[in-house]
Amino acid sequence: MAKELQWQLNGDPRFAWRDRLPVRGVDRFFTFVLDWNTYAEAWSMSILVGQGEQAGTPLLRGVFVRVGENLLRHHTDERLPDGALVPVDLSGEDRDPGRDDMGSRVKLVHLTAEEVASAA
Repeated sequence: MAKELQWQLNGDPRFAWRDRLPVRGVDRFFTFVLDWNTYAEAWSMSILVGQGEQAGTPLLRGVFVRVGENLLRHHTDERLPDGALVPVDLSGEDRDPGRDDMGSRVKLVHLTAEEVASAA
C-alpha cells in the first residue's frame, strides 16, 4: 500500500526526519534530509541509514526532487527502500516544488515493489 511520508518544514531550508520503509520485506528506519538549493532553486534529498557507529551513513546524496520521478531509480544500493519514492504534486499541475511547497503542495509517496511492478 502506498505510504505518504509525513513531515513539517516550517519554512526551513534544511530539514531531516526519520521514517520506516521496507527493505526486502523488513521495515527499516531511514533518515531523510531535504535541502533547498538556492542556486538551482530546487530541493534535493539525501537518505541516510545506520545505528550506533554506522549512524548517518549516506545511501543516496543530493538527488534533486522532481515531481513524478522515482528518486530511487538510478540507485542500486541494497540497503535502500524497496519500490519507488515519488514526489507528487497535489495541485495536479505537475510542477516541481518551490521553496515553500514541500510537504504542502508536493508530498513524497513511497510505492511498494509490488505496486511498481503492477503499474509497469
